[in-house]
Amino acid sequence: TACREGMFGRNCQESCRTDQSSNCKEVRFCLPDPYGCSCASGWFGRHCEKACVNDSYGPDCRLSCKCQNEGVCNRFSGCQCPSGWRGQNCEKSEPAPHILDLDCNLECNLNSSPKVRCSATGNPLPSQNSFELRKLDNTVLKAFQTIQESNKSTALFEIPRLSAQQGGLWECRVSTNGGQDSRKFNVTIKVPPVPTTAPKLLEKRSKQLLVMPVESHKGDGPIISTRLLYKPLENGDFWSSIIGKLRKI
Repeated sequence: TACREGMFGRNCQESCRTDQSSNCKEVRFCLPDPYGCSCASGWFGRHCEKACVNDSYGPDCRLSCKCQNEGVCNRFSGCQCPSGWRGQNCEKSEPAPHILDLDCNLECNLNSSPKVRCSATGNPLPSQNSFELRKLDNTVLKAFQTIQESNKSTALFEIPRLSAQQGGLWECRVSTNGGQDSRKFNVTIKVPPVPTTAPKLLEKRSKQLLVMPVESHKGDGPIISTRLLYKPLENGDFWSSIIGKLRKI
Protein backbone atom coordinates (compact mmCIF):
# COMPACT_ATOMS: atom_id res chain seq x y z
CA THR A 1 0.00 0.00 0.00
CA ALA A 2 1.34 3.42 -0.95
CA CYS A 3 0.80 5.71 2.03
CA ARG A 4 0.68 9.49 1.96
CA GLU A 5 3.75 11.53 2.94
CA GLY A 6 5.13 10.78 6.40
CA MET A 7 2.87 7.77 7.07
CA PHE A 8 3.49 4.00 7.10
CA GLY A 9 2.09 0.75 8.45
CA ARG A 10 -0.40 -1.93 7.46
CA ASN A 11 -3.20 0.62 7.12
CA CYS A 12 -0.98 3.72 6.85
CA GLN A 13 -1.88 4.53 10.45
CA GLU A 14 1.66 5.11 11.74
CA SER A 15 3.59 8.38 11.45
CA CYS A 16 7.29 9.19 10.96
CA ARG A 17 6.85 12.66 12.42
CA THR A 18 9.52 13.02 15.07
CA ASP A 19 12.23 15.56 15.83
CA GLN A 20 14.65 13.75 13.50
CA SER A 21 12.32 12.87 10.61
CA SER A 22 9.07 14.33 9.37
CA ASN A 23 8.51 12.50 6.08
CA CYS A 24 10.16 9.05 6.46
CA LYS A 25 13.25 10.10 4.49
CA GLU A 26 16.25 7.82 5.11
CA VAL A 27 14.02 5.32 6.92
CA ARG A 28 13.97 1.65 5.87
CA PHE A 29 11.24 -0.82 6.82
CA CYS A 30 11.78 -4.58 7.08
CA LEU A 31 9.29 -7.43 7.31
CA PRO A 32 9.83 -11.20 7.69
CA ASP A 33 10.52 -13.16 4.51
CA PRO A 34 9.37 -13.19 1.80
CA TYR A 35 8.69 -9.46 2.08
CA GLY A 36 12.15 -8.16 2.91
CA CYS A 37 13.07 -4.49 3.31
CA SER A 38 12.14 -1.33 1.45
CA CYS A 39 12.25 2.42 1.75
CA ALA A 40 9.17 4.31 2.83
CA SER A 41 6.65 5.43 0.24
CA GLY A 42 8.08 8.18 -1.96
CA TRP A 43 11.78 7.32 -1.45
CA PHE A 44 14.46 5.07 -2.96
CA GLY A 45 18.26 4.66 -2.92
CA ARG A 46 20.81 2.89 -0.76
CA HIS A 47 19.97 5.11 2.20
CA CYS A 48 16.38 5.92 1.15
CA GLU A 49 17.46 9.49 0.52
CA LYS A 50 16.31 9.96 -3.07
CA ALA A 51 12.84 11.14 -4.03
CA CYS A 52 10.79 9.31 -6.68
CA VAL A 53 10.97 10.75 -10.22
CA ASN A 54 9.41 10.16 -13.64
CA ASP A 55 5.88 9.31 -12.43
CA SER A 56 7.11 6.61 -10.04
CA TYR A 57 5.70 6.34 -6.53
CA GLY A 58 5.30 4.11 -3.51
CA PRO A 59 7.86 2.09 -1.48
CA ASP A 60 11.27 2.10 -3.23
CA CYS A 61 9.48 4.01 -6.05
CA ARG A 62 8.56 0.62 -7.56
CA LEU A 63 5.07 1.62 -8.63
CA SER A 64 4.29 3.60 -11.78
CA CYS A 65 1.56 6.19 -12.30
CA LYS A 66 -0.61 5.78 -15.36
CA CYS A 67 -2.95 8.66 -14.58
CA GLN A 68 -5.77 9.41 -16.99
CA ASN A 69 -8.15 12.35 -17.38
CA GLU A 70 -5.64 14.96 -16.18
CA GLY A 71 -4.76 13.10 -13.00
CA VAL A 72 -1.48 14.15 -11.34
CA CYS A 73 1.07 11.67 -9.97
CA ASN A 74 1.95 12.05 -6.29
CA ARG A 75 5.24 10.28 -5.47
CA PHE A 76 3.87 9.06 -2.13
CA SER A 77 0.34 7.83 -2.89
CA GLY A 78 -0.07 7.71 -6.69
CA CYS A 79 -2.65 9.37 -8.93
CA GLN A 80 -4.52 12.35 -7.56
CA CYS A 81 -7.72 12.67 -9.57
CA PRO A 82 -9.51 15.87 -10.59
CA SER A 83 -13.14 16.47 -9.71
CA GLY A 84 -15.42 13.96 -11.42
CA TRP A 85 -12.91 11.07 -11.62
CA ARG A 86 -11.73 8.32 -9.28
CA GLY A 87 -9.86 4.99 -9.32
CA GLN A 88 -6.19 4.03 -9.16
CA ASN A 89 -5.56 5.67 -12.54
CA CYS A 90 -8.45 8.18 -12.49
CA GLU A 91 -10.17 5.96 -15.01
CA LYS A 92 -13.64 5.83 -13.40
CA SER A 93 -16.13 8.57 -14.08
CA GLU A 94 -17.76 10.07 -10.99
CA PRO A 95 -20.45 12.54 -12.07
CA ALA A 96 -21.18 15.42 -9.74
CA PRO A 97 -24.25 14.91 -7.53
CA HIS A 98 -27.50 16.52 -8.55
CA ILE A 99 -30.36 17.46 -6.22
CA LEU A 100 -33.62 16.02 -7.55
CA ASP A 101 -36.16 17.02 -4.93
CA LEU A 102 -36.30 19.32 -1.91
CA ASP A 103 -39.04 20.55 0.41
CA CYS A 104 -39.41 24.23 -0.36
CA ASN A 105 -41.28 27.26 1.00
CA LEU A 106 -42.05 25.65 4.36
CA GLU A 107 -44.57 27.30 6.68
CA CYS A 108 -43.95 26.19 10.27
CA ASN A 109 -45.27 27.13 13.68
CA LEU A 110 -43.02 28.78 16.25
CA ASN A 111 -41.23 26.21 18.46
CA SER A 112 -42.11 23.34 16.12
CA SER A 113 -39.50 20.83 14.88
CA PRO A 114 -40.14 20.34 11.15
CA LYS A 115 -38.58 17.54 9.15
CA VAL A 116 -36.99 18.32 5.77
CA ARG A 117 -36.32 15.88 2.92
CA CYS A 118 -33.57 16.36 0.32
CA SER A 119 -33.02 13.84 -2.53
CA ALA A 120 -30.01 13.67 -4.83
CA THR A 121 -28.48 11.40 -7.43
CA GLY A 122 -24.85 10.66 -8.26
CA ASN A 123 -22.38 7.88 -9.03
CA PRO A 124 -21.80 6.50 -6.50
CA LEU A 125 -24.96 7.58 -4.66
CA PRO A 126 -24.40 10.24 -1.99
CA SER A 127 -24.02 8.81 1.52
CA GLN A 128 -25.45 10.18 4.75
CA ASN A 129 -22.30 12.22 5.39
CA SER A 130 -22.61 13.78 1.92
CA PHE A 131 -25.68 15.84 2.91
CA GLU A 132 -25.83 19.06 4.92
CA LEU A 133 -28.65 21.45 5.74
CA ARG A 134 -27.32 24.98 6.12
CA LYS A 135 -28.68 28.38 7.04
CA LEU A 136 -27.02 31.52 5.76
CA ASP A 137 -25.85 32.35 9.30
CA ASN A 138 -23.57 29.26 9.07
CA THR A 139 -25.87 26.97 11.07
CA VAL A 140 -25.14 23.41 9.83
CA LEU A 141 -27.34 20.33 10.43
CA LYS A 142 -26.48 16.72 9.56
CA ALA A 143 -29.01 14.17 8.31
CA PHE A 144 -30.36 11.80 10.98
CA GLN A 145 -31.33 9.20 8.35
CA THR A 146 -30.64 8.46 4.68
CA ILE A 147 -32.74 6.23 2.43
CA GLN A 148 -30.90 4.84 -0.61
CA GLU A 149 -32.81 3.64 -3.64
CA SER A 150 -31.54 2.40 -6.99
CA ASN A 151 -31.25 5.86 -8.52
CA LYS A 152 -31.19 8.37 -5.64
CA SER A 153 -30.45 9.00 -1.96
CA THR A 154 -32.92 10.84 0.27
CA ALA A 155 -31.64 12.53 3.43
CA LEU A 156 -33.96 13.35 6.34
CA PHE A 157 -33.25 16.36 8.57
CA GLU A 158 -34.95 17.78 11.65
CA ILE A 159 -34.73 21.46 12.58
CA PRO A 160 -35.10 21.56 16.39
CA ARG A 161 -37.48 24.07 18.04
CA LEU A 162 -37.82 26.79 15.47
CA SER A 163 -37.30 30.31 16.78
CA ALA A 164 -38.33 33.49 15.03
CA GLN A 165 -34.68 34.06 14.04
CA GLN A 166 -34.53 30.77 12.13
CA GLY A 167 -36.89 31.93 9.43
CA GLY A 168 -35.53 32.83 6.01
CA LEU A 169 -33.35 31.08 3.45
CA TRP A 170 -31.91 27.60 4.09
CA GLU A 171 -29.85 25.44 1.79
CA CYS A 172 -29.44 21.71 1.16
CA ARG A 173 -25.87 20.94 0.06
CA VAL A 174 -24.60 17.63 -1.32
CA SER A 175 -20.84 17.00 -1.67
CA THR A 176 -19.05 13.94 -3.10
CA ASN A 177 -15.70 13.29 -4.77
CA GLY A 178 -17.43 14.11 -8.05
CA GLY A 179 -18.38 17.64 -7.03
CA GLN A 180 -21.12 19.54 -5.25
CA ASP A 181 -24.70 20.71 -5.75
CA SER A 182 -26.93 22.91 -3.60
CA ARG A 183 -30.45 24.27 -3.62
CA LYS A 184 -32.09 26.94 -1.43
CA PHE A 185 -35.52 26.95 0.19
CA ASN A 186 -37.42 29.37 2.41
CA VAL A 187 -38.78 28.77 5.92
CA THR A 188 -41.60 31.01 7.16
CA ILE A 189 -42.22 31.03 10.92
CA LYS A 190 -45.86 31.37 12.00
CA VAL A 191 -46.33 33.13 15.36
CA PRO A 192 -49.51 32.48 17.42
CA PRO A 193 -51.91 35.46 17.44
CA VAL A 194 -52.04 37.63 20.59
CA PRO A 195 -54.76 40.24 21.32
CA THR A 196 -53.53 43.82 21.57
CA THR A 197 -56.74 45.29 23.04
CA ALA A 198 -58.99 44.30 25.92
CA PRO A 199 -62.56 42.99 25.37
CA LYS A 200 -65.08 45.78 24.83
CA LEU A 201 -68.61 45.88 26.25
CA LEU A 202 -70.98 46.90 23.47
CA GLU A 203 -74.38 46.44 25.14
CA LYS A 204 -75.69 45.52 28.60
CA ARG A 205 -79.03 43.78 28.96
CA SER A 206 -80.91 42.35 31.95
CA LYS A 207 -79.60 38.82 31.41
CA GLN A 208 -77.14 39.27 28.63
CA LEU A 209 -73.98 41.13 27.76
CA LEU A 210 -72.88 41.88 24.20
CA VAL A 211 -69.08 41.85 24.17
CA MET A 212 -66.52 42.39 21.41
CA PRO A 213 -63.65 40.09 22.48
CA VAL A 214 -60.86 41.86 20.59
CA GLU A 215 -60.51 44.66 18.07
CA SER A 216 -56.97 43.92 16.92
CA HIS A 217 -54.23 41.35 17.33
CA LYS A 218 -50.62 40.68 16.40
CA GLY A 219 -49.22 37.45 15.06
CA ASP A 220 -50.29 35.19 12.21
CA GLY A 221 -53.75 34.10 11.15
CA PRO A 222 -56.23 33.65 9.81
CA ILE A 223 -58.20 33.65 13.09
CA ILE A 224 -61.25 31.40 12.84
CA SER A 225 -62.50 31.58 16.44
CA THR A 226 -61.86 33.34 19.74
CA ARG A 227 -62.31 32.29 23.37
CA LEU A 228 -63.65 34.80 25.93
CA LEU A 229 -62.92 34.15 29.62
CA TYR A 230 -65.21 35.63 32.28
CA LYS A 231 -66.16 35.35 35.96
CA PRO A 232 -68.44 37.23 38.40
CA LEU A 233 -67.01 40.43 39.81
CA GLU A 234 -67.85 39.37 43.35
CA ASN A 235 -66.98 35.94 44.72
CA GLY A 236 -65.70 34.86 41.33
CA ASP A 237 -63.20 32.14 42.11
CA PHE A 238 -63.31 30.30 38.79
CA TRP A 239 -63.16 31.41 35.21
CA SER A 240 -65.70 30.26 32.63
CA SER A 241 -65.26 30.56 28.90
CA ILE A 242 -67.25 30.79 25.72
CA ILE A 243 -65.98 30.23 22.17
CA GLY A 244 -67.37 32.25 19.33
CA LYS A 245 -66.69 32.22 15.63
CA LEU A 246 -65.61 35.46 14.08
CA ARG A 247 -67.84 37.21 11.57
CA LYS A 248 -67.62 40.49 9.78
CA ILE A 249 -70.01 43.26 10.84
